[in-house]
Amino acid sequence: MKRMTSFSKLFSVTMMAAVLVLFSAMAHAQVKADNVYGVERGQIPVLQLGLQYDATHANAPPSGCGCFWMQGGGAQIDFVIHRNWSVVADLYGANASKINGTNERLSILNYVFGPRYSLWNHTKYTPYVQALFGGSKVFSNYNAYAIEPNFFALQVGGGVQYHLNRVLSVVPIEANWVRSQAVNGVNDYQNNIRVGAGVTFRVGPR
Repeated sequence: MKRMTSFSKLFSVTMMAAVLVLFSAMAHAQVKADNVYGVERGQIPVLQLGLQYDATHANAPPSGCGCFWMQGGGAQIDFVIHRNWSVVADLYGANASKINGTNERLSILNYVFGPRYSLWNHTKYTPYVQALFGGSKVFSNYNAYAIEPNFFALQVGGGVQYHLNRVLSVVPIEANWVRSQAVNGVNDYQNNIRVGAGVTFRVGPR
């Protein structure tokens, strides 16, 4: 019960931080009203909003055999705080059913928050790395997850943006290692690989 309370508090703090980041970015963008609809090459945006499709390579339940893929998507808020450094709030969900030929199904909702380092330059490409932490909420008909559906989650990885124009970028690839402390009846942790692609809308310059 204490762990559930702590993760509920973590979820609340994470969501509050994301809201504060968004409002701070909006206020900053209003100050930069002379050019809030995009950035030129070499300029740094004050805010980025991303939408992404994800595939997650996940651990099988203890009663299963091998691993499986989950399909889903998410959204990101990326607020630049100083040159190459920004703060990211990442919310995404994924789902799988009939896992490894069984009747087991699993859905997850991850909410993570933390720093990102982006290598802004004068080309159309911007690579980045990030380390985010927060929580993972699990929905499943597997009995172990009914004990405590909220768990600590850590996400480490990176990707690259390709800038199409002043406002729109595509993310051809983002890959992350995701670790959560979800109970599974054996070792109570999960090591997953999350890969995705999406689009990013940029507001700026900073």
